[in-house]
Amino acid sequence: MAASLRTVEDLAAQRLLTTDRMRAAFLTLRRNAQIWQRGTVPVARERFVFGRDPAVFQYFPGRGLAFHPLASFGRVNARARICLQRIVERMRGAERCRARSVRRALDRLAALAVRRNGFTAWEYLVPFGGGRPPWISAMAQATAIQALARGAKALRVRRWRSIAEHALGAFEQAAPTGVRVAIPGGTYYAMYPFAPTLRILNGSLQSLLGLYDHAALSGSTRARQLF
Repeated sequence: MAASLRTVEDLAAQRLLTTDRMRAAFLTLRRNAQIWQRGTVPVARERFVFGRDPAVFQYFPGRGLAFHPLASFGRVNARARICLQRIVERMRGAERCRARSVRRALDRLAALAVRRNGFTAWEYLVPFGGGRPPWISAMAQATAIQALARGAKALRVRRWRSIAEHALGAFEQAAPTGVRVAIPGGTYYAMYPFAPTLRILNGSLQSLLGLYDHAALSGSTRARQLF
């Protein structure tokens, strides 16, 4: 709890605790208070959800619980894919589209976004691997875009498409503010923009898949160019 509070204090001291960033920051403090009141110590990388809130939190030893955008959007992304297959692609199967759950989750996670140098982003508010909060990840950003694009197409919610489009700015701006890294012969999207020379294959592939799906589902020229 003390470490999470110190992170929020550091953000405030740097004048980074903006109005939209307060939502995730204060939610983090509340979740840490809840978990420590249980009287048990989480194990490293253990993840938690609280009630019906789709925001997933992960335990970082010595740092407490932190909002995990990739884990959060990963869960709803899988459900949005089922809705897309069932409603748009007319595929039949044992799994059913949980439209109400997808709608609630995407609205909730969209509300935890911040305006980061002119684009929409979902940030990590925890020190990690040499990176200082607030930082973003291409893999998390792309998964959010993919989930929003799938949900927008399947459930016909245009505002999610707009949010996904605005989130593309992360792939247009250079790291560490964005995730774009120039390399010989092209561009790489960094999973950890504070460590731009670190190449992670699954993170890179998911970044491209998220961009591709948004382009295909929404007709976004920007997403296609970035892909």
